[in-house]
Amino acid sequence: MCHQLKTISILSLVLLVFTVIKYSESCSCKLEHPQGHYCTADYVIVARIKNVQKDTVNANYTIKVNKVFKKTDKAAVALHQKQIYSPLHSMACGVQLEKRKSYLLAGRVIDGRLRIVICDYHKEWTKLTLKQKKGFKLLYKNGCNCEITPCPWWNRRHCLTTTDSKCAWETLHEGEFDCQGLSSVCMKQSHGKCGWNYSQKYRHCMKLRKEHKERMRALEP
Repeated sequence: MCHQLKTISILSLVLLVFTVIKYSESCSCKLEHPQGHYCTADYVIVARIKNVQKDTVNANYTIKVNKVFKKTDKAAVALHQKQIYSPLHSMACGVQLEKRKSYLLAGRVIDGRLRIVICDYHKEWTKLTLKQKKGFKLLYKNGCNCEITPCPWWNRRHCLTTTDSKCAWETLHEGEFDCQGLSSVCMKQSHGKCGWNYSQKYRHCMKLRKEHKERMRALEP
């Protein structure tokens, strides 16, 4: 009897481990520039969370849509429901949205309903930079024929050899100095190739980034 119980316990533990691994793998998100989220989403909206109701599987949010920046045909229909859902648990890729807060949400329509998961773009509207807000409103749609390739320093030699249709995202993982993520747009330039838009804000950010790197080098032994 004891041996049977021990066997059942081990099997239960193994099943639990595999379940956690399965959910962890399903929620493994690739790095995506805000522009990439815009281009691949079914809907891009600014919405205020009015209420939330939870069942055994999902959190169902009642929303007030304040702005619509993008909507496919199926998203236009789903938006009339004024609801968006997310899996209830983070292990199932769910996200938690707070009542009375406004979010920029860019996600998919699944089975006729607006869905948002952890790999989709979800951020409080007040926490976006001015360039990101302008990007979602006007600019990102102009760069959807370009591809943004994550290019961290440890892989830079390989990913800098990009094609004319790509921009190398070199500043990711740099926090406030992620100038390309926070302050720029990848779009076709006058020469016909994709490149980062050199706005005044972007130039200033890159200047501060360079100065920061120089200070860090000066501190090295």
